Amino acid sequence: MKIKLSPFSISSGKSNGVEPIEKAFDPCDMIPMPEHWAMLLKNPVAASTSESRAALSAPSGATRILIAEDDQNSSLVLKVTLERAGYAPLIALDGLEAMAVLREPDAPCIAVLDWMMPRMNGLEVCRRVRDLNKVVYIIFVTARATSENIVEALEAGADDYLTKPFKSPELIARIHVGLRVVHLQNALGNRVKELEKALLELNQLRSRLSMPL
Repeated sequence: MKIKLSPFSISSGKSNGVEPIEKAFDPCDMIPMPEHWAMLLKNPVAASTSESRAALSAPSGATRILIAEDDQNSSLVLKVTLERAGYAPLIALDGLEAMAVLREPDAPCIAVLDWMMPRMNGLEVCRRVRDLNKVVYIIFVTARATSENIVEALEAGADDYLTKPFKSPELIARIHVGLRVVHLQNALGNRVKELEKALLELNQLRSRLSMPL
């Protein structure tokens, strides 16, 4: 970010009969701002306005994303990656904590899961989330990179799969895809409800018209 300032002159002062030397102040000579002062990017999809306990520390309007990862280093990398992209990460250290968050009425619509976690692994979390019949886009981020692992995760209900080590732009791009999918699913669900309501009203109207006077 550049700050626009009007140039002005500074003087070195008159000393030993030497005329003062004037130098124009150039804002470009200023020390650049630290990178972490940069403004956060906006999310491509608007977040829910509901506020749960987990959202109290989240930036205003930021989309919440669940991170289920028991390794502290990996969890920190994921957290920083999402925060730099303008999201509000929620950290779960095992599968049971992840399920507790995803059962909430205002649960995040994106979940980033590790495979191996204590108390409940990522596959079991994925299966239980699908049993809840909730719209949650699940991305596995794991060191397991065999084709058998990928197939097993997708069959358990995962929507995407990313192996460690990963590149931050790739994860963010996959999250963008997930948000678009969630947006379309919600829009489709709302349209179905509207059609069901219209059909009910139509049937009620037919019943009234068929009643004898």
